[in-house]
Amino acid sequence: MHKTNTVYENAVTTHRSAESLARAHGFESVAELAEQLPEYAKVIDVGAGASPFGVEVAKLRPDITWVNFDYSYGADPEILKEVSIGAPSNVEYVAGDATKLTDVYEPETFDAVFSYWLLPHMSLDEPGPARAAAEAMYKVTKIGGRISIGSRNDRLRRLFGGKDQYNTESGSSEEFADKIVAGTKLSKSASYLQKLINETATPFFGTSRYAKREGKQKQIYDPKAGEYIPLSSKEGVKIRGRLAIELAKRAYINKRRK
Repeated sequence: MHKTNTVYENAVTTHRSAESLARAHGFESVAELAEQLPEYAKVIDVGAGASPFGVEVAKLRPDITWVNFDYSYGADPEILKEVSIGAPSNVEYVAGDATKLTDVYEPETFDAVFSYWLLPHMSLDEPGPARAAAEAMYKVTKIGGRISIGSRNDRLRRLFGGKDQYNTESGSSEEFADKIVAGTKLSKSASYLQKLINETATPFFGTSRYAKREGKQKQIYDPKAGEYIPLSSKEGVKIRGRLAIELAKRAYINKRRK
């Protein structure tokens, strides 16, 4: 059974498509993102999860080095094994805690830093971990390098003057972190729901890899078989039902504690 100490370490290992993430980071496509990276760039995706985002960019740009950095790669070796299948040689997979990113990499290591939906999870209990991660991302980015962090909302865009991406040419890591954490924090109701899911689903499945999409088909992890099955299948419906019961139990327990 996968055990962790904080609610954000139980966050789902996401499986978003490369194209959807490219658009989330402000590009029309993966191809446009790849084209705009500097020659021989070193890039990191913090909280990369199970997405093929980095793999697809790296295939288009064999000159760059792309690092997928995620806590789950160390927590569950099967996740690392699964996500690295078919990856080109210029993609690296590194297990680690985003709050300790500067323990792994020297300052100004990367030309570009991407991260999506990591910080909202990290600020579920309190903002400290998210702030530490944001500061670390800023510090490992080269002067003038690009940082793109999501999920962005209207509040975050206002804080950065309408910009979706930021560079490290001005301001401090502390100022950057304050703005990023304020702009990515979930609402009270959304935070409660996400925390409930994180606290329940990962222990329920014994891993943080419990949902993904293959083409148009949604799949769910079957802990007994140790593999993904269609969400709409007979066993998939049973698993969803059992998970719903566990979520209801956790919600009741939390309510009783208040």
